[in-house]
Amino acid sequence: MPTLPITPELLTLCRTLAADVAANDLVYSDDEYQHPHFCGGWSPDGHKGPGFYFSYYAPDGKDYIFHLSNDHPAQIIAGATPTIELEYWKQPPTGPYEPD
Repeated sequence: MPTLPITPELLTLCRTLAADVAANDLVYSDDEYQHPHFCGGWSPDGHKGPGFYFSYYAPDGKDYIFHLSNDHPAQIIAGATPTIELEYWKQPPTGPYEPD
């Protein structure tokens, strides 16, 4: 199973998520956080427990989903590289992502 790569974009996202966790400013939403390769939100009762659920739009055009616990963002910012499994979701009709 593929795993989530730790990229500068993911680090930027994790900084926002960690700040919201620290401030206890978690809003139940499926699209609160949007970046070019990520879209998701926080859920108190998702199928993998409380945490952040995201779609990851991979550069190869595939769409994956993944879960981050409330602790993962701070761990990633601190330099940890947790193994976060990507679950294949779908191949979008637009094909592979073309970076700028």
